[in-house]
Amino acid sequence: MRGEDASHSQTALHWRFAGCQLDEARGELRVNDQVVEIQRVPLDVLRTLLRHAGEVVTKDELAEAVWTRTVVDDAVITKAVGKLRAALGDRDQAIIKTVHGVGYRLMADVAVEDAKRHTPQLRLDLKAGDHPPLREHWVLTLCLGAGGYGEVWLAEHQHTHEQRVFKFAADGTALTALKREVTLFRLLRESLGERDDIQPLLDWNLTEQPYFVEQRWEPGGSLLQWAEAQGGLHAVPLTTRLDLLAQVAGAVSAAHGIGVLHKDLKPANIIIDTSGDAPRARLSDFGSGRVIDSAELAQLGITRMGFTQTMALDADSTSGTPMYLAPEVLAGQPLSVKADNYALGVMLFQLVVGDFSRPIAPGWVRDVDDALLRGDIADCVDGDPARRLGDAGELVERLRTLDQRHHLAAQQQRAQADAARLEQRLKQARQRRTVWAAVASVSVLGLGVSLWFHGQAQQARTAAETAAAQAQAESALVEQMNTFLVDDLIGGADFNRNGTPELTVAEAIANGRQRVDERFADQPLLAARLRSALASTEYALANYEAATALNEQALAVLQGQPEASPRTLVDALLLQSSLQDHASDYADAIATLQWGLDRPALLTAPGVKADAPVLFRLHQAQRQLKLGQHTQALANIEQAETLLASLPAHLKDQSGWELYAAKGGLQIGQGQTAAAADSFQRAIAAGHAVFGTADPRVVSVELDLAAALTKLGEFEDAIAQVDAAQPGLNNGFDPNSFMPLKAALWKGRAQLGAGLAQDAVDTLEPAATLSQRNFGPASLITLVLENARADGWIALNDADAAEALLIPARDRLEHTTLGPDIFATHTTRFAIDASLCRVQALREDWPGLRAKAVPLLEAALAHQPPGHATIVDIALSLAQAELALGDPAAARRALAHATTILHANAKPFGMLLERARALEKALTPS
Repeated sequence: MRGEDASHSQTALHWRFAGCQLDEARGELRVNDQVVEIQRVPLDVLRTLLRHAGEVVTKDELAEAVWTRTVVDDAVITKAVGKLRAALGDRDQAIIKTVHGVGYRLMADVAVEDAKRHTPQLRLDLKAGDHPPLREHWVLTLCLGAGGYGEVWLAEHQHTHEQRVFKFAADGTALTALKREVTLFRLLRESLGERDDIQPLLDWNLTEQPYFVEQRWEPGGSLLQWAEAQGGLHAVPLTTRLDLLAQVAGAVSAAHGIGVLHKDLKPANIIIDTSGDAPRARLSDFGSGRVIDSAELAQLGITRMGFTQTMALDADSTSGTPMYLAPEVLAGQPLSVKADNYALGVMLFQLVVGDFSRPIAPGWVRDVDDALLRGDIADCVDGDPARRLGDAGELVERLRTLDQRHHLAAQQQRAQADAARLEQRLKQARQRRTVWAAVASVSVLGLGVSLWFHGQAQQARTAAETAAAQAQAESALVEQMNTFLVDDLIGGADFNRNGTPELTVAEAIANGRQRVDERFADQPLLAARLRSALASTEYALANYEAATALNEQALAVLQGQPEASPRTLVDALLLQSSLQDHASDYADAIATLQWGLDRPALLTAPGVKADAPVLFRLHQAQRQLKLGQHTQALANIEQAETLLASLPAHLKDQSGWELYAAKGGLQIGQGQTAAAADSFQRAIAAGHAVFGTADPRVVSVELDLAAALTKLGEFEDAIAQVDAAQPGLNNGFDPNSFMPLKAALWKGRAQLGAGLAQDAVDTLEPAATLSQRNFGPASLITLVLENARADGWIALNDADAAEALLIPARDRLEHTTLGPDIFATHTTRFAIDASLCRVQALREDWPGLRAKAVPLLEAALAHQPPGHATIVDIALSLAQAELALGDPAAARRALAHATTILHANAKPFGMLLERARALEKALTPS
């Protein structure tokens, strides 16, 4: 570390957080007003985390801050954090959260008393005609500004007469800000390259007083100065104002993308370049900025805490201009990208109303006539950060498509009028039961009657005349489909005297299919579109056979007609692959998707959702994984990931959460467990951004992360991860459904790894019983749970109890509902056989173990991914048997299979590593 670390600062501070207090002067920690004994090292860890509350502090940074020049491994750091958590009573990581594979983050709100350091400030004493240090050819000509931060001067080169801006600092806080600005500029430049929307630093001097950074001189000045020169904001066309803010938001989004917060977004920190045909905005002055992700800095060889050691004190969370500070920042809460986005919203409001002196205050909405801009501002300045716009890139997209959004809004208003008319027609029909209202509702959604133009919004940069023609043609089709829905599908049903329909839902849709043939015999494309829509309705109602029949009919027409709507065809292909996947026809599903992939122009046609190419690659990879085609799946996922980078910001999370979940599944199947955990974390973050933190759609990935953590040996974190998924489980799943069983499986596995064998058995036993009752004794989830239960009994040294579970499970596996030849079935079979090997080891049946393990290892090496944990498990059991039978050479050969896989992983497989080390020790001559 360069310089003194914050955790060893000479200034004694008093911290308050999560019901705890730390008095540094006394070295005293209080929890709930009770003094708690704590050793020096955990205390230093706490002091370091407090000074970087809300930020991720890496393990390397902790080691450098706390252990200084001593080399420590992860286990020492983990132990110190464990002691700290025990002292704080932080059993569920509510205060200190583990960020897997990186380090730790202090999550609690933090207050600090007397945080200011009183460093004497030196006078700059600069005047016109002076030369900046080390710049003898540059002469100061005009002071542009001065304050507690230092001074800003305009300078001119004596020979070329080029002008530059020099920002000077004498010492202390101002120098810290310069250092921070230089470091963040390096990070931005190296990570993002040269950008027109970020003001560059041309050079700097941080070695000789007065210190400075050097920038280009822009005659347009700041956004404030430029607007005043135009005669005020009102004199600037609104389109120009919005374009400038879109440029700023793009720069902010790029900075956020590499973990950099600006913290002081305001018009004075936006420089206007007037050298081109239109004004260009550049974001400047990152002197108050902060890094929330150290990964990029690490790649540049920059020690983050080396330049932020004074940030916790001198650049506190409330630095910045109050008008643009988010409410949570004023309240002392940790910073996030949402605070910068709030400032963007305030500036957007000011630009729209034409007045930079106007704050966001109650009643502001009355001053914004445009409903869309009113909504954009509201989304940026929401007082609740959780509801605030999360990605500045989305604001860019909104502002740059404002005209198209207005056009779409007008179309939606017309669609709503059509919907109201349809509703009135339905009310005038005979009395209908609720089920028929549901059929109408689902059918309308499936047909896309009112919202077809949403797909067009992303392609709205086409010429206005073309768009109008398309809209007119589409409106005619919509009207025909509306009439069909009301008059033929619903209105054509017969009702008895009680108002009850005499047809079932399935019969009504079958009738509708026949009426499609009758009514649209001369319009095959429209008929195909309606069939595909009805197929979507059947799919939503879980009527998979009927959905398949309808969609196959639709595809037979759509695939043979060049005039077919690209979006309708793409949607039908995706639906078909889902239906084939549900029927376990994975090869057919792959072929269906390949048909679309072979026609790239189809997937990028106007009207098709921008993420269609990503979805086709992703869904094909998911089907390939089920067939064990890992190489092909990996190629598809890599291509999908490349395509994902080019999507609009608001679609990246929507497609990204599913993509990274699939990537993690592939990586964990190949034994790349640490990489899988990282992918799952990315998927969860994207899923939370799209659906919220307690949405059930993300639960499966959260449990996949728990599985990865278990395989990495991070058992306590895995248990905490399962517990963290509980709100989503409670929110969206019946206790008798599959997902709670998955949660029990990985919590039990993690408990087993943590040495809590009896707790594991207690967790797994009721889950296995429930699975047998609800899914059957031969279902894969039941057999996997039985296998886990057996491993619990093995850990409790009860071979009989384990074998009583494993033998029937092995037999039932041949009759599993998925079929005996599916990749998941093979993997489960190998896992059960590996457990049976450990049962034989527990009984010390070494000849029997050797006889079983030799062919089993050969089969696993041939049929499992090369990095799979089961291969390691079987190889270790074989090595144990060979050693017990007196053949150390054979034991070493078997052990080599295991260690090759273990050493190839960034983090080995928890308990398997311990077994391998024990065998290596036993095979090492004393």
